[in-house]
Amino acid sequence: MEEDEVGQRPSTRGGSIIVGVEDPEQIARSSEKQNIVDNIENEPQGIANTMFSEENGSKVDVTTSNQEKVEEFADEEPTCGWGSWRPACAQVFNSPKGFCFFICLFALAQGMTVNGLIYVDTTTLEKRFELPSVKSGSISSCYDFSVTLVVIFVTYFGEKKHKPKLLGIGAIIFGIGCYVFSLPHFTTGYYRGDDDGVSLINTTTCDTNRTVPLCIDQDNGKNTDLSSYYWVFVFAQLLHGIGASPLYTLGVTYMDDNVTPKLIAMYIGIFNAISILGPALGYVLGGLYLTIYTDIRIDPAEQGISRGSPIWVGAWWIGFLVSGTCCLLVSFPLLGYPRALPGADLIAKERALKNTTNEDDEDNMMTRASYGGSINNFPKAVWNLVKNIPYMMINLSTCAEWFILAAMAVFGPKYMESQFNITPSAAAGICGIIVIPSGVGGTLIGGWVVKRFKLSVKAMLQFVLGTLSVSAVLLLCFVIYCDNVNFAGVTTQYGKTSTIYPEGVETNINANCNIDCRCGQEYDPICGIDNVMYYSGCHAGCAVSKENEENILEYFDCTCMNITTGSSDVDYMGKAERCDIDCPLIPLFLVLLFFQMLTTFMAIVPGTTAVLRIVDHDQRAFGLGIQSLMYRLLGTVPGPIIFGAIIDGQCLLWDKECDGSNGTCWLYNNESFSRYTLLMAGILKIISLVTILGSILTLGSRGGDNNDVTTSGGSENEKSAQSGSNKSVTVVSYKHFDTLSSQDIDSLPNI
Repeated sequence: MEEDEVGQRPSTRGGSIIVGVEDPEQIARSSEKQNIVDNIENEPQGIANTMFSEENGSKVDVTTSNQEKVEEFADEEPTCGWGSWRPACAQVFNSPKGFCFFICLFALAQGMTVNGLIYVDTTTLEKRFELPSVKSGSISSCYDFSVTLVVIFVTYFGEKKHKPKLLGIGAIIFGIGCYVFSLPHFTTGYYRGDDDGVSLINTTTCDTNRTVPLCIDQDNGKNTDLSSYYWVFVFAQLLHGIGASPLYTLGVTYMDDNVTPKLIAMYIGIFNAISILGPALGYVLGGLYLTIYTDIRIDPAEQGISRGSPIWVGAWWIGFLVSGTCCLLVSFPLLGYPRALPGADLIAKERALKNTTNEDDEDNMMTRASYGGSINNFPKAVWNLVKNIPYMMINLSTCAEWFILAAMAVFGPKYMESQFNITPSAAAGICGIIVIPSGVGGTLIGGWVVKRFKLSVKAMLQFVLGTLSVSAVLLLCFVIYCDNVNFAGVTTQYGKTSTIYPEGVETNINANCNIDCRCGQEYDPICGIDNVMYYSGCHAGCAVSKENEENILEYFDCTCMNITTGSSDVDYMGKAERCDIDCPLIPLFLVLLFFQMLTTFMAIVPGTTAVLRIVDHDQRAFGLGIQSLMYRLLGTVPGPIIFGAIIDGQCLLWDKECDGSNGTCWLYNNESFSRYTLLMAGILKIISLVTILGSILTLGSRGGDNNDVTTSGGSENEKSAQSGSNKSVTVVSYKHFDTLSSQDIDSLPNI
């Protein structure tokens, strides 16, 4: 290429572009600048990015590794294959669409497992392996804890590594974790229901001659070794966290490397939408598998166990075998993808040319800080992100939003079960109906808006602020609540259905009508024909029970009800089911909740895309990793714990343990449950809105029209560039500038 005239058009050498200005004083230094370019050509190990300031003539040098820049796209053979085997059929998937397909399958299996199956199977694991609630609850949090431990290192060192191979290895580890989680089913004996052989029918009715211990001895006739399987579940969750750590960080940045800026928002939207489908699929399949008896070769009817029985244990383990197999299958194609897909170098050129041709904002033409991936530079890399105020503001907003989402994910079904007095399966179904369309629709709409209107970083954050503001207003749906069901000895007095139980008085499920029945403490509620719930048939004073054609227990001769058999249209006095309540505002609550979730999910894609645009290009994966660490430490890990403590304070009926401590809560105060949910979510929404507004106000030049511009946000070189005058010469380095053709350079306008 012929020597370029300073002030006429850019010149490219060895991976750098010099942007000249029409200033006679600068022409005198042209020979010095050309020497820099020549040195760049002769030093393949590094590129000297030099900025000249007119005021003092000083030079600020930033050395980045040209070899590292090119290495990301310098795959020996940019084709799909495994070692030397590169079959032609595999090249059909050697495109962004193919990679997106397989990474979405991985995300689907991951979400189905850790955010679906484990939540659905929690109570089943408690029954099968004699786990207390504190242990079963900690099993789910072990996943976030594991991700927190490794995600920073995976993203920091993975940015310069072969991303598809790391994703493939992660899928293998996750699949092994699924198999480990299901392992206890195959290493234990058959589940036999009641080990004492006592019929359920005989223990739920009044019997003056029955001997009932004050506390059930856990070691008496029980297999105490079952609880030790808790550590197997913990280990499996740790594997899940390690395997999934590169999924939402390296997977997103790999798509960003290989998808054009105009389409990346849509790809991220599809990816997030599929990942949201995972938990919904987990709830659906998990509920389906639980209708199958855990020992598939045993007929539960022979053991006197029906699906409506409180001792029923479903086939919880099938779902983990399915998700584990899916992960192992998807790992094979992921391991075969090249370091960069065909056309990635052209995308890099497009981004670089867009940066250099932005005449409206010279500050966008910045040198980019590179930390290589060395452990010695790790603190510097962290500090560079911490100094990026808009980035940290977005992270704080993300923490607040994930705090709410995590709490609702764990306790949302319980909230609906309590408010609407419905079964757990029905509550899970309602949650799925709301989450699937709102989650998928919200993420797709958010991605479409970014792509359709080509939003700048500032516009993306303004869109996020608008959608979250609407979702904050829609939180008023939690003002709606349903009255508690009439529960004898808890919300209403025995024999006086119209009398409300006095506030401040300790609940008492025992009364004169059942004092001689020798009732146990097992919770097996029935609904009387007086539309009052009783703790059990025995506590209702029922002397006889039998199963009907639907295998549901019906109770007769109940002394605690002021109704006798034959005085109603049915011949039984109680039934092992829930009482109905009248709550006409349920449809309104569900509609408002749907739109609240929709507007919240609409902010995900613009928020993620904005993060990718306001951090250094070489710190995108690391930036997402730091964000993941923050929202887990401040959101998903403490969210369910804190919210659980809040709602436990609204409990009306506790199950007492042998040592007198509280166990499971059977009934909540619906009004206070609703109010405290609104209070918690409202405070967090305010924090989210304030921090997003702060990110917009501190965005500065990062929010320009060029939505593909990324800046370091805090390096000294950036400050030098921002404070320099318009009469300056900047050497801008980027990937594959050494491959720019003369036509590419000629297409640039004069500066």
